[in-house]
Order: sequence, then C-alpha cells, then structure tokens
Amino acid sequence: MLNLCRIAIRAYKQLTLFVGFLYIITMINIDLTQYKPFLVQKMKDGYAVRNSTEWGILIKSFPFDIYPEMKDIPKNDWFDEDGDEEFVPDVPVFKAYEAEVEFIYEGARDTGYTNVRNFLSYLATNGLNRIYDSYTSIGRQNVRYQKQSDAKLYRNSTKEYIVFKVNLKFNDPTTMITLSL
Repeated sequence: MLNLCRIAIRAYKQLTLFVGFLYIITMINIDLTQYKPFLVQKMKDGYAVRNSTEWGILIKSFPFDIYPEMKDIPKNDWFDEDGDEEFVPDVPVFKAYEAEVEFIYEGARDTGYTNVRNFLSYLATNGLNRIYDSYTSIGRQNVRYQKQSDAKLYRNSTKEYIVFKVNLKFNDPTTMITLSL
C-alpha cells in the first residue's frame, strides 16, 4: 500500500512538472505585443499619468460595461392597488460596479514580485485613481483598488512572467476619460 502511494505521488509530481513546463513554454512563446499598457493617475492634484510599463506590466484583460446597471428607483407598492407606483427620473442614475482586471508582468528573473507589489501599492494608496486601457480606449475615474488574486509565476533562465488579477471598483460608472503621457 505504501509503495502504491509513493508511485501515485511520483506520477502526480511528474504530471505537475509536465503541465507547468508546457505552460512555461507557452508563456515563453507568447506574443506580448498583443497586450497594451494601462495608464493610471491619482485623482489628487500633483500626480502625473503613469504607464504600467514602468513596472513591466501590461493589461491582459479589461472587462467593461457598455451601459451600466441602473440604481433601484423609488416606488410605492400600495396594498389596496394593483402593481406599484414608481418614480422614474428623466436622467437615469447608475450603480457603481466591480471588475476583475487581468495583468501580465514580464521582466528579468527575480524582479517580478517587487515590481508587481509596487504597482499594486500605487493603485491601493493615496486615494482614488483615473485609469485608461489603451487597447479598448476606455477610461474611468473614481476607481478604487479592492484586492489582488490568482497570481501565477512562470520563469525561464533569464525572464520571469507573472499573470495576476486585480479587483477594481468603479465608483463613477458613466464618465468616460482619456489619459495620455
């Protein structure tokens, strides 16, 4: 029985190494020219627009809402009448929304952790952000960092890749902005 467990563990380790190796080969051969930089600026006065390439980071996936969800409107549900009575404003008011944005870091070996951490620190500190995705040409303001998740590290002898996701909250779901360097 013990020998069978050892065989199973060895097979699992070999499979894990193979899958990891296969993914690393894919990452090494990935065409990073298809990904674009992410521009970010603090909402406070005095902050310059910064390019995510300063940290070696490109945006991989930027989900967005074409038209945001409306806020609930006030209504009265009269007990003695059919249906309900709603106040529908002439100008709609929209809910804030959250999105999970995926990034990819590429840089020299053993530099990824520091660069990704510095990028996340910039997003998380000193208040709200203006952001702009240069691929979709969509920009928003009053954006807040919420959390980082799902980081994966891949290395070869000279390079390092980190794919990670960041949850952002878009407090202003309608104002479109552009940022440029």
